[in-house]
Amino acid sequence: ITEDDVDEEDKKSGGLYSRNRDRDGCKLLVICVRKHVKDASKSLARKRRLIYYLERLDREEKGGQITLMFDCQGGGMKNLDLDLIQFLIQVMLNYYPNMINYVLVFEM
Repeated sequence: ITEDDVDEEDKKSGGLYSRNRDRDGCKLLVICVRKHVKDASKSLARKRRLIYYLERLDREEKGGQITLMFDCQGGGMKNLDLDLIQFLIQVMLNYYPNMINYVLVFEM
C-alpha cells in the first residue's frame, strides 16, 4: 500500500497520525477518536489507511516497536467503531505480533 492508495479526504481528517516518541523512544501512532465517525462506506478506506501507517512505521523503525495511543478526548458513542478496533487487534496479533510497546488510552 502506498500513500496514493490512501483516501485524500481521510488523510486530511486528522484522525490517525504519527507524532513524537514515548519515554522508551518508541514512535507514537495516535488515533484521535473524536475525529472519527463510523461510516460503513469508508470502512475499507480507513482499514487501508491504518495498514499504510503500520507498514510505514514498521519500515521507519526497522522492525522496532511503536506505542499506540487512543486520544478519546471529546469522543462519544457516535465515534466508536468496534469493527475498526477488532480489525486493528486482528492485524496486530496476526501480522505485527511484536510491534506494540504500549497501548495508551487518553481521557476515556
